[in-house]
Formats: sequence, structure tokens, C-alpha cells
Amino acid sequence: MPEKFVQADGDHEMLVDRNSPESVTAFIKAIRGRQSIVLKEFLLPDPEAVVNEQGQAYCNQFIAALVKNTNVYQSDGAIHQAVSGIQRNFLPGSSWLYYKIYCGSKSADEILLNVIQPLTTELQLGKLISQWFFIRYNDPDFHIQVPDESC
Repeated sequence: MPEKFVQADGDHEMLVDRNSPESVTAFIKAIRGRQSIVLKEFLLPDPEAVVNEQGQAYCNQFIAALVKNTNVYQSDGAIHQAVSGIQRNFLPGSSWLYYKIYCGSKSADEILLNVIQPLTTELQLGKLISQWFFIRYNDPDFHIQVPDESC
């Protein structure tokens, strides 16, 4: 086994130096629990590589940001304006109310069928709400959100 080699994981490559305890420890952590690994030959730095003050070549990759000073996409000339006259902000109790009900995913169906649906039907018949719907969420805990719009 050579003194230096590369452990490859897709497009991620890690240089391993067998003479460096830190490098060996990082290598062992990287491969722990894997069924297979890919090792590659470490190619010595190019003689024209960037060097430090002592003349030793750096071994790394360079990432550069390239900037194009001209437009890549041409505008189609259309000017899109926000539609006016649409109310986008509502005070609490003025139109839509949202109820978040935190529950288990299995109990959500029971709550929707046996509690929410009969309640919203009664509220619609009494003309207290005009419409409603529900959304299931899992962020980070499962819950259903039931918005309703008052009449």
C-alpha cells in the first residue's frame, strides 16, 4: 500500500496519508460500516503546481467563480404587474381562520370524519362559514390544518 492514496465516494475524494494519524483517523471514520470502498492511486502533484515558501507543492482543488458581464437571458418585454384589488392580508376573525390540530396520522382520519366534517356541515348550514378544506402536514410533527372562511 502506498504512503498516500485517495478514498473516493462518488465525486468526493479524500487524500489519505498513512503517516498522518489525523488522516488515518478520518479515513477510518469515513469507511466505518461500509460494505465496500473505492481506493484510487494518488497522483503526485504536477511540477508546475502552486507551492509554499519551502517549495512544497499544495495538493488541492481550486474552485473559481466565473462571472459573465453580459445578459444570458433576454427579456421578452412583458411587464408583469401584481393584480390590484385582491385583499392579501386579513385580520384575525375577519375572513379565514386556521386551526392546527396536532394528532397522530391514524387519528387524523377519525377527527376529520367524526368531528370536523359534522361541525363544518353544521356551520355551513347555519351560514357561519362559506367553505373549508384541510391539509395534512408533517413539519416537524404530524398535524392537520383546517382553514374555514366566514360568511
